[in-house]
Amino acid sequence: MAATKPDKIREETYDFVVEALKKIGKNPIGRSPEGLVYENHLDGEHVVIKVIKKKNPVEEKDLQDILTYEEKLALYEQAKEEKRKEEQD
Repeated sequence: MAATKPDKIREETYDFVVEALKKIGKNPIGRSPEGLVYENHLDGEHVVIKVIKKKNPVEEKDLQDILTYEEKLALYEQAKEEKRKEEQD
């Protein structure tokens, strides 16, 4: 089987992610064909971080705000409460 030249953008992005996570004390346990494999800090299961290189730009209408887990959880709780109030009316 012929060797495949690594994709520069994808590999540099993996390097960037690894270095960024190392700064907060997270080190990958390896790499699989699916991506970087990390151990989940909550239960020890594996988390895979995959870099997908897009040939076409992602449209602005498809982009969402970047929120933390806490922010997403707060929005979820708010939507749940609003739905509960609507059902009571």
